[in-house]
Amino acid sequence: MSSDLSPVVVKIGGSVSGAYSRTLVEDVRKLSEGQGVVVVHGGGRVLDELCERMGVKRRVYTSVSGFKTRITDRETLELVKMVFAGKVNKEIVSELLKGGVRAVGLSGVDGALVRARRKRAIRVVDERGRKILIRDDLSGKPISVNVELLEALLNMGYVPVVAPVGIGEAGEILNMDGDRVAARIAGELGSRVLVLLTDVEGVYLGGELLTQARLDELECVMASAGGGMRRKLLAAKEALQMGVQEVIIASGLRENPVAKALSHEGCTVFRP
Repeated sequence: MSSDLSPVVVKIGGSVSGAYSRTLVEDVRKLSEGQGVVVVHGGGRVLDELCERMGVKRRVYTSVSGFKTRITDRETLELVKMVFAGKVNKEIVSELLKGGVRAVGLSGVDGALVRARRKRAIRVVDERGRKILIRDDLSGKPISVNVELLEALLNMGYVPVVAPVGIGEAGEILNMDGDRVAARIAGELGSRVLVLLTDVEGVYLGGELLTQARLDELECVMASAGGGMRRKLLAAKEALQMGVQEVIIASGLRENPVAKALSHEGCTVFRP
């Protein structure tokens, strides 16, 4: 595909059932009828709710590098598979189908769509401020994408909807970060633009909304950003390093959120 007609990759939250779901679906439909679009979703809030209902302890730490990290033990992984690859994925596909989008739900496990490398040990800071090493985490970093499968679906007019559950190097199922999965897909698919929708307007620095940043400025921006936004900036950095031209971090809590993001109503991170 030429760069001008390359598919857009859009990362959304775990639910499209909010006030602006209709216009989000409308945005996806228009892209699918033009250059094509791949949707990647999360589902952390739905997972948290299920963990609470089932009495599964939520293990969240801050890594020594400053990133908020959810530990996926075996019990949590079972819920991850149910929530991400099951409930959330199929509900999003259903909403898209209602809006006339030819959506196909997949996880990274299907057709080895997203291969991941397991994080064998994670150094984190516990609630007492001590640095500890965690070895039972069943999450992974995306390392490759089955581009042939995605392109086949796109060429047939389908919209792949990807859950961030991948297949490890030993064939094990692993939890993955949705933003980094979207970045990997955008990079390997040759996308010009990656859109990361979030529940805030964009990237804030010192109380001010940042409208743009260059790739070579990202380390400084990441050092000042908090929480989940820091991970989105990491995903943006990875996408740009793989050849994506623009990563737009913008609010998904408004009408036509994808169209507005593509009009640069958000924070645009770009390659100089």
